[in-house]
Amino acid sequence: MREGPAPVSSLLDAERDRARQLALSYLAARDRSVRQVRDKLTQKEFRAGVVDSVIDGLVEDRLLDDIGFARRWVQTRQQSRPSGARRFTAELRGKGVDAEVVAQVLAEFVDVGSEETAVQLLRGQVSRYRGVEEIRAKRRMYGLLARRGFDSETASRAVDQVWGQMVREL
Repeated sequence: MREGPAPVSSLLDAERDRARQLALSYLAARDRSVRQVRDKLTQKEFRAGVVDSVIDGLVEDRLLDDIGFARRWVQTRQQSRPSGARRFTAELRGKGVDAEVVAQVLAEFVDVGSEETAVQLLRGQVSRYRGVEEIRAKRRMYGLLARRGFDSETASRAVDQVWGQMVREL
């Protein structure tokens, strides 16, 4: 007896299994957003229905969660490279996290973009500004905070505070 072609459902199951295995190994390397996993599977040319099915399964199994991803990402970044809310928002949006999720997660972190965080960041860099003319030093400090995503009011207050401390220490 000769076997005919494999049924369509078993081919789809096999493709779904391959896609899920790829997604799991992609997630094993580091945490990812839903869009990042979706983009990876799409890049590997899996069918849209298969990609949707795998994503749904990973979300259902709680292996893929944008809120959890954003929380862990902000927490890690805040410890290693403190920044303001604007920068975190831009980076998370670039990773495909929905704007509402980003806003919700950033609201949970009181120190993101705070004046205290900006002051601590500048204090760690204070040696760069010693011996530099006041206007130039303040401009550099402000530039650092702006690049890190701090709003202008917070940056201005932090720069004034750190510059005042530097002057008093002389």
